[in-house]
Amino acid sequence: MNEHKKAVSELEFMNGRMLLGYGITVAVLFLAYLVELVKGNRTPGYVAIFSLFLFIPLALSILLYRKDKESQIVKVIAAVGYSILYAFVLWTSVSVLSFVYIIPMLVIFSVYQDKKLAMGTGILTLLINIVFIVTNIAKGATKDDIVNFEIEIAAILMVVGYSYLVSRTLDTISRQKIQAIEREKEKGAQIISSMIHAAEQLEESVVEISMESENISEQGKSSKTAVVGIVAGTNELAETIQNQLHMTENIGLLTREAKQSVEEVQDKFVGTRKAVEEGSQDMTELGRTSAHSRDAGNEVSDTMAGLMERTGKAKEILGLIEGITNKTTLLALNASIEAAHAGEAGKGFAVVADEIRQLAEQTKSATDSISSIFAELQNQADKAESSVEGLIKTNEKQTDLVEKVKTAFDTIQSDIDGVGQSMEKQSKDMDKIVESNAQISASVESLSAFSEELLANAENTQQLADKTVAGTTSIFDLLSNVATEVSKLQEIIDQYEKPAE
Repeated sequence: MNEHKKAVSELEFMNGRMLLGYGITVAVLFLAYLVELVKGNRTPGYVAIFSLFLFIPLALSILLYRKDKESQIVKVIAAVGYSILYAFVLWTSVSVLSFVYIIPMLVIFSVYQDKKLAMGTGILTLLINIVFIVTNIAKGATKDDIVNFEIEIAAILMVVGYSYLVSRTLDTISRQKIQAIEREKEKGAQIISSMIHAAEQLEESVVEISMESENISEQGKSSKTAVVGIVAGTNELAETIQNQLHMTENIGLLTREAKQSVEEVQDKFVGTRKAVEEGSQDMTELGRTSAHSRDAGNEVSDTMAGLMERTGKAKEILGLIEGITNKTTLLALNASIEAAHAGEAGKGFAVVADEIRQLAEQTKSATDSISSIFAELQNQADKAESSVEGLIKTNEKQTDLVEKVKTAFDTIQSDIDGVGQSMEKQSKDMDKIVESNAQISASVESLSAFSEELLANAENTQQLADKTVAGTTSIFDLLSNVATEVSKLQEIIDQYEKPAE
């Protein structure tokens, strides 16, 4: 449709240019014949007839042009009308050079780039000249006239030939340009088609990437929620570990006090043993020795009571440690579950959770060992208490049972030996308790440092998750902008295609 409008516009332009040239030629000829009229070479009647042949075809062509500026008849009327004028001038002219009047119009008609028009006008002009020459020869022509006629025919042939050649050349050039334009148009259509295809693919890709960005954003938010849970759990674990560390320190303090009490009991039994030996050797000192033994027995009873009380407190602390250990194991299990939910990003937390679980199991094992030692200590303490009670009863009966002193001394000696062995064992057990508690303390300190590192890593992971969510949101916004630009490009392409249709 655009090409048709362009062709019509070109025809209108060529008609206008042809009429402009035609008008100039008519004006020049009219002025020339007015000059001839003034000079007396032409009569008014001749000039009047000449003016009719001159202006009527021009006026008719102009009227047709105004009625339809793209009319094909305009050039035909101009060519035929001027040919009639040319024939009139040729037959009525007194100059042999009047044949040149056709040259301007042949040149003007070349603006159409129409080889058929050029050929038709040239043939018509040539026929007019041939008829004119034949007519003059028939009337009788001199040699000079023949030479002029030859020159006239040669000049007309050259002008007609050149006019046809120019028209054909311009027509060929126009066709080549049109073909080049068609090829460029095809290339442009291919490029537009490729752009449409690329734009559609880009739009589809942008939509897919946008959907993936939304999924990543949702996953990032889920990971962030999981990391927040891990951070909270890690904080709770750190607080629990600090409490356990404090309790472990209390256990160590109580264990040292219990060991000191055992050493004091051992020292007292040494004195008791010496008193029994002295009582066996000197019966006269029996009363004093009995009183001393009673006092020592009471002191031992008080010490054992204190030891039993401290042992009870130590058991309570061990119970707290065991509860904390179980809670730590539960936290480690929860951390492992959260790490599994986090997927690839939670592998590091899974390792951390497993390390916490192992430390909790070591703590539980050490706590069980301490509980076992305290149970044995309780047993031995019960035996010692029983022995001390027997010693007290024996001392109370010493006044009435002097005859049984030897037997009582033997019994006391035997009980004291047993208690001494028990106290030695208790002392060794206390050493083990102190050593185990030191290991627990070291493990708890390591666990505390590890929990702090875990907390720092969890906080860093939370920050990374925040950045990931923010980055995904930014990518989604950028992709939305790209989709908008692709839509604009598609609209531009559609607007380009609509006029071509």
